[in-house]
Amino acid sequence: MSTEPIKAVDSQDMETYLASLGVLDEVLKGNCRCAMCDKPVTLKTISCLYPENGQVMFVCDSAICVESLMKARRKYDA
Repeated sequence: MSTEPIKAVDSQDMETYLASLGVLDEVLKGNCRCAMCDKPVTLKTISCLYPENGQVMFVCDSAICVESLMKARRKYDA
């Protein structure tokens, strides 16, 4: 995983940020899914995103999915 600084994006700026990553249209079409539960993500349900193998990965706002990501990250960093 990248060691670049973490970027925080306010929900009001999410569309602009996703557009800068080239994924806004895919999110709006419902083509992007949570990396943890595989449910579609929307602008309102994106909790976080991260890079993996050159792709933008999304995590929805489910507490279970966010915790799963944190556990995976701790395991990766160990």
